[in-house]
Amino acid sequence: MVTLAVDGNMEDLAVISGILLEIDPDGNHIKVETGEKALGVAAHYQIDIVFLEADLPDGDGIGIAEKILIRQPETNIVFITRNPDCAVRAFDIYASAYLMKSVTEQDIRRTIRNLRYPIKHQNEDTKRLQVRCFGTFEAYVNGIPLTFERTKTKQLLAYLIDRQGDICDIQQMVCALWPESDGGPAATNYLRRLMSDLQSVLSVHGVGEAVIRYRGKMGINKDLVDCDYYDYITGKPDAASSFKGEYMSQYSMGEMTLAALTMNRASDLHPVTEKENIIKVMCFGRFEVYFRDEPIIFSRKKSKELFAYLIDRQGAVCSAEEIAAVLWNDSSMDCAKHNLRTVYCDLKKTLADAGMEDVLIKDHRQIALRKPMVDCDYWKAVSGQIRSDDHSPDSYMQNYSWAELTRESLRGKIYNLKTKKNGNLHV
Repeated sequence: MVTLAVDGNMEDLAVISGILLEIDPDGNHIKVETGEKALGVAAHYQIDIVFLEADLPDGDGIGIAEKILIRQPETNIVFITRNPDCAVRAFDIYASAYLMKSVTEQDIRRTIRNLRYPIKHQNEDTKRLQVRCFGTFEAYVNGIPLTFERTKTKQLLAYLIDRQGDICDIQQMVCALWPESDGGPAATNYLRRLMSDLQSVLSVHGVGEAVIRYRGKMGINKDLVDCDYYDYITGKPDAASSFKGEYMSQYSMGEMTLAALTMNRASDLHPVTEKENIIKVMCFGRFEVYFRDEPIIFSRKKSKELFAYLIDRQGAVCSAEEIAAVLWNDSSMDCAKHNLRTVYCDLKKTLADAGMEDVLIKDHRQIALRKPMVDCDYWKAVSGQIRSDDHSPDSYMQNYSWAELTRESLRGKIYNLKTKKNGNLHV
């Protein structure tokens, strides 16, 4: 068991650490006195339980817990404090327990027996979530089909798979599962039940870490999923013939991705054979686009932002409504769609002037990119072609606030890589 005790009071810290050592002599029990040091530990170690004082010398313990959960969504947070006023906020972040000092060994033993996220055994690491997207959508663990009591739970999993690891918020998931809904309390409350149901089903089968859940948001950890769709879009040789024109055929929400797959397969009839006819895109740091080693100059900031959003979606087909809602979230939909038409024409002209107009694919009210014509550091990072831990997640498209969901996803991915490297180290 790996634990982290965080307390500015050295006497209290020694008591907690001593109890943990008594309970689990062979465990790795780390103790630090500040929130800053706690975040440093969380950046390098997979932690089973964090025992945390709500009032820290250098900040708010609840805020530290929230930051740890971004990196490690299934870490158990246990508050041990003399301050009863933070209990409500603590349970808002789904803390496993809230104990008042002074605690006893019996208190901590009882807490460990009733953790929100049971400590996993090593043999669970051999289990993987397997997903089939081409044809009808199905999910398996070690070849055994998963069954869901609610059909919408399965559809939620399908949507998260379709989003390729993006961290999705409540409204995005509601719109996908109930496109005609007004997104009111009834839909959002039911969605939360589906999220819990999905987490429960996967956890029972030993693959709970395949989904990332944090404060009303959810996404897929692509590193823990075997998927024919992911294999196909990353160009794995044995996946080239797997797509036969059907994608999640029981769900209408898959139609946009099907259109992207179809359009990109059609573009393979005219492959890009010269490296000089490739657009180079840099996403870490400020978003920049180059053609033949020269930066492409966009006449409008929104034109560049539109291209950035298409890059962020990794070549998937995006509807006009989706793009308008993200890029003009403070405008009415009619006004936003009008702005999108103007900006799209400007972007098309900018790329045409560079001789790269064909990188854009437009079909009615949908827009996508021809992936073979783009060399992108972000795409390479998520597909494993380059080391994703060479880049800071916080530097991803720094100038666009809507990219925060992708930053969260990258934080989780890079953390998992560090855990694999450092999991056997001890402080």
